[in-house]
Amino acid sequence: MSGGERHAGAPTIVAIVLAAGSSRRLGREKQLVPYHGKPLVRIAAEAACGVPCARVAVVVGESVHPIEVALSGLAVDLVPNPDAHEGMASSIRHGVAWAVALRADAVLILVCDQPDLTASHLASLCAVYQGGTPRPSMVASRYSDVLGVPALFDHSHFDALASLQGDEGAKSLLRGALPDASPAFVDFPEGAFDVDTRADAARLRAPR
Repeated sequence: MSGGERHAGAPTIVAIVLAAGSSRRLGREKQLVPYHGKPLVRIAAEAACGVPCARVAVVVGESVHPIEVALSGLAVDLVPNPDAHEGMASSIRHGVAWAVALRADAVLILVCDQPDLTASHLASLCAVYQGGTPRPSMVASRYSDVLGVPALFDHSHFDALASLQGDEGAKSLLRGALPDASPAFVDFPEGAFDVDTRADAARLRAPR
């Protein structure tokens, strides 16, 4: 899957926003939960569009139309995932296939349940990748003493990402599945809060 000639010069980074989940624990689509007047999926997509990524994709499941409306006016590609019922890994697979078709050098993987995500943090991840000597093959976000998403993966990891199964996300690669490729990281303490439950959604409406 990782085949194809790479671009000369600066590496080409594309962003993938995972927005196809069913949000079973929340009981409604977390992608559309509002925060400061915007659906969470738009917050993530706007952050991705605010960094120098060549293209931005939003991977969607069955609820395409409401997400399309939420993203109105943004320069993003909607990538359908007919296998969304299989879990998060299926969205990563479809997103990576989209990136491979573009012959991208790296993918920046985002979820849409981190309300405090900013373009500035994503730009920092890209800068670590682009400026490293040698260039790191993975750049993760660090919060609560763990490495997680958003995270950037060089094309050398595309096959591993495409091999994920079920609800296994990219964190499994960051947390030691590839011990020979220790990731670089950027601190993102705000990433510790994500929206998974009704209590989390209620916190969005309260001062934090």
